[in-house]
Amino acid sequence: MPLKITSSKIYNDKKIKGTQINYINIPLFDYNVLKEDFKIAKHLKEIDTIDFTGVNGIILKTSKFHTALIASQYIIRKYEQDNKTIYDFCELNDCEVEIYKNSRQTKLPIVEAKNHFDSPYSFTSYEFSPIPKLIDDDDFNISHNTHFGSYKDYEFPIIIHQTTQPYISHINQLNEEKRFIIYIIEENLSNSPFSNTDINEFINNLLFETNFEYIEINEPDISYYESFLLQLIGENGYKLDKNINTTDIISNLMSFRKNLFLGLEDINTLVSKITKKKGKNSLLLTSRDFNIVNNSNSLNKENTNDPFKVLNNMIGLKDVKEQIKRLVCQFKYESERRKNNLTTSLTHKALVFMGNPGTAKTTVARLLGQILCAEGILENNIFVEVSRKDLIGKYVGWTSNIVADVFEKAKGGTLFIDEAYSLLDENGSASFSSEALSEIIQQMENNPDTLVIFAGYTKEMIDFIERANTGLRSRITAIIEFKDYSNQEMFDIFNYMLKQENYHLDDYERTKNIIYNFLNEINKLQSTNLGNGRLMRKLFKTAIEYKSINNPLDFNTINISEIELATKALLNNEKLLSKRNEVNKSIGFLK
Repeated sequence: MPLKITSSKIYNDKKIKGTQINYINIPLFDYNVLKEDFKIAKHLKEIDTIDFTGVNGIILKTSKFHTALIASQYIIRKYEQDNKTIYDFCELNDCEVEIYKNSRQTKLPIVEAKNHFDSPYSFTSYEFSPIPKLIDDDDFNISHNTHFGSYKDYEFPIIIHQTTQPYISHINQLNEEKRFIIYIIEENLSNSPFSNTDINEFINNLLFETNFEYIEINEPDISYYESFLLQLIGENGYKLDKNINTTDIISNLMSFRKNLFLGLEDINTLVSKITKKKGKNSLLLTSRDFNIVNNSNSLNKENTNDPFKVLNNMIGLKDVKEQIKRLVCQFKYESERRKNNLTTSLTHKALVFMGNPGTAKTTVARLLGQILCAEGILENNIFVEVSRKDLIGKYVGWTSNIVADVFEKAKGGTLFIDEAYSLLDENGSASFSSEALSEIIQQMENNPDTLVIFAGYTKEMIDFIERANTGLRSRITAIIEFKDYSNQEMFDIFNYMLKQENYHLDDYERTKNIIYNFLNEINKLQSTNLGNGRLMRKLFKTAIEYKSINNPLDFNTINISEIELATKALLNNEKLLSKRNEVNKSIGFLK
């Protein structure tokens, strides 16, 4: 059955009172028709469990905005169905953009949170760790309607897109809204000291104080994109050569586009380019037609064709690399013995990765899966990343089926269970957690061809191993600790990021000393959530932020002044967070 929702393209219309508004189109299907898509779009099926009757909005947490835009189209139709919404068109006489058609909303406006909420740069004592004040408030005294026309004059549903740090004051404003809001919050907020814990804290407060629902949208399985690729090729009147592997096509496209990958939109673009070039002389698409993505990594074959070399070229991780090499040799050796019909006891492909955030646990897990696939030990490169929320059911008896489905998705590839310690409750005996761990053990036994990696913070993972079911402990092949990077390794990571984007330092040695001093001061705060490599990414982005203000015409050089401003700003932010945590502990805040 073909997908009904097939686009997350953002349009721009400049007709509303001479201004502009961004929006996505919503197909004119009833929700009961649209929800058939969930047989393919399994990552969105939780939408069907939400009752939108009388709610004011929904918080949609996501790692990719384009995925959230797809989800929003199902949500708005579900909201209409649950509330039996009938629109009054009289209020729209002066609105030149056609928001509605045939009594249905067909355009869903998108508003950036920084433009929607009042005074995003004025702080109160309740707001979380304010970011550095870079520009005078007077520069922001602009009517919000300047950018988004008259949308505030009406009550039709909208998307509010939160990409920067949210504030407690936003909650009050959301409570005052007279419209249905789809509030999209991205996991990795730009230019913000917010950690994922801070984001969750904000969401919890928002849910407590408003009549909003909540859903977290994960990225879809590659099979979702494969289905749409085949659907689109057929709709354009073409057929795919039977020797073509659609998994490879999608994987190559994602690798080619990297962080710019836009899901269904990129597949639309790919098929459009290929069919336009192909013409109608031949309606059979061959591997050669997909060269745009099949050969996308030809300039960097070392990195894509040999994951072992990628691992070896990573900064630091000396002990990790040695353990990975030994593991690969062990798995390969035992595999060869079995091929020669020699008796070989079963070694479970179950590992523990433990270390602080930003120490490359997920990256190494992906590479290990690719290495084992290249060696013929794993059947494929599938990598499925899950956490507690993806494994625990809402009701007794649901969890086993959920865990079984996850293993089915990862079969023959790699299953990465992040924050695995969260599967154990405080007393280690809750029925849902026990059911999940028991099913995981059973599925590991049923799927010896699948690599399972349990990951999380060092202290918590040690506790997890000690308290976990003995059946689980006995199946763990190896425990690999990812130690924090040294100051030199952190500086090397920072320098690597600069080179990746064609920047260079105006004074290498002085920059190195400034960053070393910054790291020493950061370490004194004794925070467990500073992020290692992620901290260097944050420092790099903050330095670029200052450059865009102080030297907007210099596109290649990072100056000492920008490094000094960036390190000072980040250090101040971390001190603010440390103070807040100390206050919370001293007055007995619940964690």
